Amino acid sequence: MHIRILTVGLVLAAECAFAQPVFADERPPRFDFDALCNSRAITTEGFSPESKATCMSAQGDALDAVRRVWPNISVDIQDNCSYQAKADRDGDYQILEACIRSLARQQQDNQGGLTRPKAKAKSATAPK
Repeated sequence: MHIRILTVGLVLAAECAFAQPVFADERPPRFDFDALCNSRAITTEGFSPESKATCMSAQGDALDAVRRVWPNISVDIQDNCSYQAKADRDGDYQILEACIRSLARQQQDNQGGLTRPKAKAKSATAPK
């Protein structure tokens, strides 16, 4: 009986020691911004290579910015912003980046609002 309890205890201890905590995804979602930019480059006058190039550059810059912050943002922000960025079926890294900035700033403001300002130091002079 004691051996069984000891064995169960050791198994539980091992499971706790090796349990993986839930972390945010390491990489941002993959969007087909080539397809997105192709669709945006179609104008009333036909296909615009300049519009596509501008779009591809902006999407690439946004993806680079997202990659820098992605591992450090909460899963909630990742999920929310990924969902918003996929409103256009191809996904949009500029929307993803703007959403992350907005929600991260909002989260930071909310956390900052919970702390009280420091009290003013009292004067060292004694009353007369």
